[in-house]
Amino acid sequence: MVHTKAWTEHRNRNGVPVFGWNAALVIGHVTQVLERLNHLQCSLVSLLFFVP
Repeated sequence: MVHTKAWTEHRNRNGVPVFGWNAALVIGHVTQVLERLNHLQCSLVSLLFFVP
């Protein structure tokens, strides 16, 4: 992943445990997925309303 090195350096600087780093990564990933699903849902709703 792109941010792995930066995240590792950030973790090492702040002394955040690996579990906390993994949890933050998972939460971020889930948030991205939910945002995409929400965007997709909005697009589908728009199609339903705007298709003649």
